[in-house]
Amino acid sequence: MLAEPVPAALGQEQLGAVKLEEEEAAGLAGIRRPEARPRPEVAHQLFRCFQYKEDMGPRASLSRLRELCGHWLQPALHTKEQILELLVLEQFLSVLPQHLLGRLQGHPLRDGEEVVLLLEGVPRDTSHAGPL
Repeated sequence: MLAEPVPAALGQEQLGAVKLEEEEAAGLAGIRRPEARPRPEVAHQLFRCFQYKEDMGPRASLSRLRELCGHWLQPALHTKEQILELLVLEQFLSVLPQHLLGRLQGHPLRDGEEVVLLLEGVPRDTSHAGPL
């Protein structure tokens, strides 16, 4: 799932898992190996849950946010249109009522149009479902 509901929709248990993954990722961040990069879904959650830490300072904090954003949006792989769609999809999911979000559980969400079709009960055309 490329776009998850924003952190306000995350439970405390999920936030704990994100925090643990953030700590693990932070420990590996200085290594700069491809395997040290968090998956886009994890980087997305880490980006949204990021909190400023005094011991990091402003420059390191901004650098970390840029790094997480890059891991999430993957600008080397995605077009500007795809990145914009991810941002719009995230915002759209954040404004949907809980009862509608529940209907989307278990569905990989690639774009806003796909979400609308699912909510309207229209069967998806699986031939267009390419990864972003």
